[in-house]
Amino acid sequence: MHSRLKIKNIEWGAVAYLSQSIYGRNAEIWNNPSWDYITGCAGESLAAEHFSGCINYYDSDNGQKASTTGNIYGIYDMVGGAL
Repeated sequence: MHSRLKIKNIEWGAVAYLSQSIYGRNAEIWNNPSWDYITGCAGESLAAEHFSGCINYYDSDNGQKASTTGNIYGIYDMVGGAL
């Protein structure tokens, strides 16, 4: 069983604002196409097909494209995730 994190609308707004600011990625955030609930994953493109496992982890160049800041310290899994 997976627990659900409850986040307030104002907190989502802060994260969204960060991702589009000069302090954030300021670009589209890549999706997390992993079916296995692996956080911090990215595929090979902006909207990669879903797959099992993780191709690009958070510490790789492509993995960081799934971060709100475009680096290892951002917030991950804002787009996509397990179905």
